[in-house]
Amino acid sequence: MAKQYHSTYTYVCLECGQTQTVHYGIPKTGICKACHEGRNLTLIERFWKYVDKNVACQCHDWDNRCWPWIGGISQSTGYGVFTIEQKPKPRPQGAHRFIYTYENGPLPKHIQVCHKPPCILRHCVRHLYPGDSKQNHQDAREMNAIPLGEANSQSVLTEAEVIAMRIDYTAGMRVIEIARKYGKTRYAVGDMLRGRTWRHLSTAMPEDNPENPRQTGYYVAGEDHPGAIFTTEQVLAMRVDYVNGMKTTHIARKHGANRRTVYDAVTRKTWQHI
Repeated sequence: MAKQYHSTYTYVCLECGQTQTVHYGIPKTGICKACHEGRNLTLIERFWKYVDKNVACQCHDWDNRCWPWIGGISQSTGYGVFTIEQKPKPRPQGAHRFIYTYENGPLPKHIQVCHKPPCILRHCVRHLYPGDSKQNHQDAREMNAIPLGEANSQSVLTEAEVIAMRIDYTAGMRVIEIARKYGKTRYAVGDMLRGRTWRHLSTAMPEDNPENPRQTGYYVAGEDHPGAIFTTEQVLAMRVDYVNGMKTTHIARKHGANRRTVYDAVTRKTWQHI
């Protein structure tokens, strides 16, 4: 006679205390499906179920302590995730944004829900205020939450390369030449020299040079601009052709460039420094 196997088992839910019968193969969490999905709770009750108000934090005293979210947390951002069950499918959103809009009303899409300094806990749902992206980044810089320099995972330059590039630029080397020398893109080099990136590193910062306006501070113009596709001689030649009556379409074909780019150069919408 073949041996018989049971396809179900019973257990007692850790939250509601009811005996449940489920099939083998279902994950054994110890919590029944109703308690897990919060079907017997209102939306706000289900939210507060995943908030721990009885834990100390490093950024505030006990009375003003953080309320960390203990539910799902995004692995990419570190923010708490709260899912609203609605048709046609559930809609997940940030736990901190949900509770702020629930208590204070809806916000425009471009307005973010920021954490008030000195709160450094991304999944905190207590110290919140509305702000734009600029305010959010300022708070992050104030709390040293944004890695700078080589510590930033998106950095393509090293500190030694930045210092060497600044020295080469001050000596008169063009941006495109510096980019080729170090094997980097001209956009990465140009952003660094203009102070869009690596602003925290003041070593070998380019100084104002009145004799060469193209190397005044972070101002990069003409051939040194990372987006430049013409040389100074080409622009002057195109302007001569334009004054002599040649159409911008013919000038563009002559120099192998886009007609709109040629039009902007000859009408001084670009290359205004010459």
